[in-house]
Amino acid sequence: MNTKLMLLATALCVALTGLAIAEPVTTTDFQGDVKVEQAGDMTKETRIGKWQYGAGGILEGEAVLDVAGSDYTLTKRGTLESSAFQGEITIDESVNQGVSLRKESLKGREILTDGGIFEGEIVKENETRGDYKKDSLVKTGKLVSAAFQGDLALDEYSDPKRSLRKQSLNGTWYVSPDLVLSGDMVITTDNGVVSVVDGRKQVVTAPVSGAPVEIQPALAKMALNAIEPGVLAVTNPTPDVTSLTPNMGNGTTLITINGTDFGEYQGTMSRLYIREYPGEGEYGQWDVPAFGGSWTNTQITFPLARSHVFSELSDRQIRFFVWREFADGSITCSNIAYFNLRNSPWLANLVPASGPVGSEVVLTGLLFGATRGTGKVNFGTTPAVTYSNWDNFNIQCAVPNLPGDPYSVTVVDSNGRVSEAKSFTVSTVSPNITSLSSTSGAPGARLQANGTNFGLLQGTGTLKFGNTPGNGSWGWSDTHAMCSIPSIPAGVYPITVTAGAGTSNAVNFTVLPAGPPVITGITPAPGYPTQQFTIRGTNFCKDKGLVIVSFGAVSTAAQVTSWSDTEVKFISPVVNPGTYNAIVKNFVGTGGNSSVFSVVKPVITGFSPKASGKVNSQVYVLGSNLSSAFVKGTVKVGTVTAVTTEWAANLILFTVPASLTPGKSYPVTVTIEGSTSNSKNFSVTR
Repeated sequence: MNTKLMLLATALCVALTGLAIAEPVTTTDFQGDVKVEQAGDMTKETRIGKWQYGAGGILEGEAVLDVAGSDYTLTKRGTLESSAFQGEITIDESVNQGVSLRKESLKGREILTDGGIFEGEIVKENETRGDYKKDSLVKTGKLVSAAFQGDLALDEYSDPKRSLRKQSLNGTWYVSPDLVLSGDMVITTDNGVVSVVDGRKQVVTAPVSGAPVEIQPALAKMALNAIEPGVLAVTNPTPDVTSLTPNMGNGTTLITINGTDFGEYQGTMSRLYIREYPGEGEYGQWDVPAFGGSWTNTQITFPLARSHVFSELSDRQIRFFVWREFADGSITCSNIAYFNLRNSPWLANLVPASGPVGSEVVLTGLLFGATRGTGKVNFGTTPAVTYSNWDNFNIQCAVPNLPGDPYSVTVVDSNGRVSEAKSFTVSTVSPNITSLSSTSGAPGARLQANGTNFGLLQGTGTLKFGNTPGNGSWGWSDTHAMCSIPSIPAGVYPITVTAGAGTSNAVNFTVLPAGPPVITGITPAPGYPTQQFTIRGTNFCKDKGLVIVSFGAVSTAAQVTSWSDTEVKFISPVVNPGTYNAIVKNFVGTGGNSSVFSVVKPVITGFSPKASGKVNSQVYVLGSNLSSAFVKGTVKVGTVTAVTTEWAANLILFTVPASLTPGKSYPVTVTIEGSTSNSKNFSVTR
């Protein structure tokens, strides 16, 4: 959504819903959660989710828009995945008193239109003040393409008075198989005036084979015009090759040559010749139409697999040129186009260049194989075990269990052919959390941990709440990890990041309750003063809160003996019989519904068959609340505890103790759960 539409959406949301909303939103260019807050004429909109970015790109992260009248500030941070760029992105945009500022910072990998790869940082800035406009672009990083490999620094600036572009390159240029240059070059264009400082020097290494460079002899008299223009006086058209794509592949590659004056069709007067490099061995003319190709005056398309010989050759460079013969006997020949024949895998890049055991690395190049098969990625002599992707151009695998050292990484295809090596260092520094994006949140909300040494790619890394991994992955880099809070009981949890090099320090985070506490029942029913009661329900939370017992206007906090998300045990703080209300408050002080529980005391009303008897005789104590389904109490005659053989809520059968003195009267009491009944006299007869 552009800035104007975001402003309109913000105003509409506030007008319809009040001061704040938080709900999922899906539009043509955004999907995620939106929260809108308003204070006076200030409006703040926070979005977390995914945006359409450019043609087919997806920006995933968080955006915060602050609006005050016609002024606003917008900050958007996250990760960008598109056909042209993969990496981190930050956008800062504002309008203040008519001044419009925009800064876009990217860090990652850019795929160039010519097939090259730029790895580094890109910063674009724009400023508009009325009719005045200023733009700048800064790029710093590594560039890998068919023609150049090395460091790139680009600075561009333009305003109404000046346009400046400075491009600094330091590396290796592959001009042709016979000409390789190394060094630095600076190209500056200042208001249309171009200046070049060229510090490059020729080196003696061919780009593919690695063999010493040799200046090749003339191909033949018919090719002299291509190598030494002007040797033959020719008035007929000379073929011109402008491009050959792709410029690298194996023996089955379909090749397209574009240019001019190839002739309308192939025949004895127009031919395509192939020569291998190094060496001048000729494979002969190429009958393109006979092998599934096509020929026009401006384009030749043909499969390289004319013969099995190409699939058996070692890696080398192949030369192509178009030859034409005319009725007057004259011959013209095109310039030479080069193709790098690779039957072994080509490892162009490995990202990142270091990481812990278990972290993910991405290898890019050619000829890895459409599927893995028996292929493997070797770190030194140790193969990777876990692979999340393998295709002809990309491999994603986890760093195997190795000591912290540098290793040469190679790709081995299913035929046992080995690529060139790239260096990778297994790091042993544990991750470290420096901050969290928030200190509390409910299940389902997103949390980002910030810090160091998380690993550039997630691989097997996890963000944990105690022992529970977070849900999903909303972004991962060496300095941040984002996930959704899992569905776990509310409470305080230690947040840790686990990566290949170990587990980070812990930072406390509060998982908020999904709702208020809900009591579904209290046992026993009834109970006795100071007895332990059990409350069952939901949303009590992991950490201990309070149980409030109230009678009328009087409320007392009970002694809690155990606490979990679904069960709380407490000691009744009341001693008087009656009906009381209990409320559970969670650890953040939120209370739920109240539930009734009853407190009773044992009561003796009499004896059966009568209030007297001999020692060792059996007598019933009659009354109420004399026992419960959970506990039984004791019967005392005077100070002597009697033996009981039968219990019920309204009677107890006891044996008159033999130690009592006949002819005397003793008070009888019943005690249950620490609560003692009234006393009734019982006479011991002779």
